[in-house]
Amino acid sequence: MHDLTVEVSEGIVTLSGTLADTSLIPVAARLARAVEGVVEVDIRLRGGPERP
Repeated sequence: MHDLTVEVSEGIVTLSGTLADTSLIPVAARLARAVEGVVEVDIRLRGGPERP
């Protein structure tokens, strides 16, 4: 299950919510940082267990 909220203010992106797998957290952060104009990413995500 994914429940991701993205908020942006003055180049600061806040990612919050729950992802199905903790391994997706750095992926979401990397994607947010790749967006032009983003100066900071605040990660407030939770995830389920990593898959083997």
